[in-house]
Amino acid sequence: MDLEYSQTLRPELQEVRREQQDFQSDLHRQVSEIKVTVGCLEACVPRDTRKAIELFKRAAGKQEHDREMTPLSLELEGKILLLQDETEKRLKAAEATMSSHVDRVNLVVRDLERKQGHLQEQLEAVNDLAARRRRWWAGMRVCRRRPDPPTSA
Repeated sequence: MDLEYSQTLRPELQEVRREQQDFQSDLHRQVSEIKVTVGCLEACVPRDTRKAIELFKRAAGKQEHDREMTPLSLELEGKILLLQDETEKRLKAAEATMSSHVDRVNLVVRDLERKQGHLQEQLEAVNDLAARRRRWWAGMRVCRRRPDPPTSA
């Protein structure tokens, strides 16, 4: 009787084992999908929220290297994250200020280049005028040196 019972029980055990393996693989797949979804959500959240999530993960013990997490170390990490955020804000403000200064300097330089070009044109015109006057005066001197033609009396 045990033999008959064991023969009928064996297919049932195999069916239960197969169902359990299917459930385990399905559960593994679903957990992987959830991990991907959570990762996508974490990537979409703002930087401050992302830092808070990292801090909570570390507090929960999910970190790359094993390090003892104490309230003091969590507080210090929180302060460090705040300082990093403050530094980033200041750096962005300084970059914006410098960018506006650079734009203004570029405008001034372009204006100076334009004025320099205008002055160069005026200087060339003055030099041209001076050269014509020198030639005119030279011609006048030549005319003065020529003897006057004899006048008939």
